[in-house]
Amino acid sequence: AVVSTQSTGSIVDYIKPQLPITGGSEIPPPAPEAAEQPVAEKSIMQKMVPMLGDAVVAHYAAWQFFPAKVAEFNRHTLRYTVNWDDPDPSCRVQPYNLVAMNAEPSDELIGIGSRVLFKQGTYRFGDSTGDVWNLGEITGIQEVGGEKFYSGKHSKSAADGLAVATWPSFSPTFERAKCSDLRLFPNAIEMLEQYKLMNEE
Repeated sequence: AVVSTQSTGSIVDYIKPQLPITGGSEIPPPAPEAAEQPVAEKSIMQKMVPMLGDAVVAHYAAWQFFPAKVAEFNRHTLRYTVNWDDPDPSCRVQPYNLVAMNAEPSDELIGIGSRVLFKQGTYRFGDSTGDVWNLGEITGIQEVGGEKFYSGKHSKSAADGLAVATWPSFSPTFERAKCSDLRLFPNAIEMLEQYKLMNEE
């Protein structure tokens, strides 16, 4: 995939000045073609539900997402508590619809209009560096030699407080991303069912 990078500055410089996102977040809708899921596909969707200890990509602040692990899930508030891969202790509690499994999704679940996470930009926090994941929307799918490539756009802008929108490397779109370059959010119904089954065991 073609992504831009921003290697200067730190996550504190770019993101801490922004207000963390709290509540009221829009729930990423499923792909249009996923409205009625066949039985076989439901098992695929269940695999996208983050469970305790799972590696995820979670929202931090200013519409930026970073790698973490699930430490806790509150079924009443539908919020995850995560431990970031870097030592930052802040912004650890996030709504379920802003936490995605850090694993390659099935291309069966990605269609035009799907809400995804894609990489654009890099950050530095202390001795830690890594990719910045961003909230996006799929606008095109091209198949070449049996492999699918996805194009899309940022779902947020500078007006929404998007941190990377002010970076020199910012691009409003992304092109030729592979399925392995994207991450998907869990479905609320599947998520609650998974945690219900876990509690019954």
